[in-house]
Amino acid sequence: MENFYDKERETAALLIDSLRFVSTGKVRTELENEILSGDRYQKPVAFYPIRSLDDFPSVIKAGGIESKPVAFKDFSPTEPLRVAPGSEALAANLLRTIAKAYPEAVMGPDSDLATLRTRRCRSIVLVEDYAGSGDQCLQYLQSWLANRTLRSWHSFGWVRFHVLLHSVAPKAHSFIKLLRPRDLKTFTALEVAPTVDDAGWTAEQMKRVKKLCHRRAANRELALGHKGSGGLLVMQHTVPDNLPMILWQTGGHTADGQPWRPFLPNRSIPPSLGFLASNSYAPPTDYPAAADRLDDGRVTATLAERVGPRQQEKFYVLGACIRGIRQTDRLAAEARASLQGIKRTVRTLQGWGYIDERLRPTDCGRRAFARHAALARPQHARLIGSTEPYYPRALRES
Repeated sequence: MENFYDKERETAALLIDSLRFVSTGKVRTELENEILSGDRYQKPVAFYPIRSLDDFPSVIKAGGIESKPVAFKDFSPTEPLRVAPGSEALAANLLRTIAKAYPEAVMGPDSDLATLRTRRCRSIVLVEDYAGSGDQCLQYLQSWLANRTLRSWHSFGWVRFHVLLHSVAPKAHSFIKLLRPRDLKTFTALEVAPTVDDAGWTAEQMKRVKKLCHRRAANRELALGHKGSGGLLVMQHTVPDNLPMILWQTGGHTADGQPWRPFLPNRSIPPSLGFLASNSYAPPTDYPAAADRLDDGRVTATLAERVGPRQQEKFYVLGACIRGIRQTDRLAAEARASLQGIKRTVRTLQGWGYIDERLRPTDCGRRAFARHAALARPQHARLIGSTEPYYPRALRES
């Protein structure tokens, strides 16, 4: 905080307190569980880590990504990783481990085009731990689709492409989803990562944070990180380049005239913050505030404030569905909640018959919500002869 003037410190604290940390173990375990669960991918399946095209020497020599390189022609996806690649190394190691455990059905990231042909690969899955802007994911996928052999297999339906991400920023999520279903058979993201645009702040707070980032950034083009995406996710094994620059820059003007003291120096996690990363620290969920933003301050916020903690998420999701919100990623981002948790709640509400498969509320769901909405008002908060608020039976038993 010593970097900032007194009037800036509240805003700087708001930015820092909104960061979410994810441990390497959590990323690895959840990706592995997703890969091994069910029959999402037709076998044999080949897994590859999503890599930056600028990491391949042949691509750089040919003019970089502007030259629109083609996989297995202008570069080989099986080329060794750099000495300290971070994200790619985690994914590559995990995928090699899974391939060794299931050699009959799974091919690892060292599989070349000849191997894919010989094994008659039916699914190609590109895996990444985090997509902040979506650029790297799309560029890598397009380099594969540009290969004439792979494109031919794809057009005949012999092979299908899939993308699996652990975390994704909301804008990147929408960006990548534009490819479905023509190019992608499935696009799976396990969690939605927060950004400055959907951190659960008020409009005034967001304005102050962005102003501080631009005013204090050593390079204003990177004030909100790569592509201005303003990420707020920090991973134990790597610090993404889309974080606001004031969090990781090593130089800049300070309030006390001393050298700049970075929070994440050179995009690395200092020992003092190791416990946050290893324990996957996340800001607490705030369903009342999220409901207030989605519902324009009407009944959903009132409900969220009056029900117990275990019911808040259910009423939040049901109320949002009634108001026309159909995107689980948006619901998770607004409340700073787990996407997997939101999806579980959706399945619960569907099981109760409160919403349908398209997240549209049923008559039963509307009646349950309206019944509680009436009883949640101060003058009707308690039943006659009862000292407890009334909840629909399904919610009482959850």
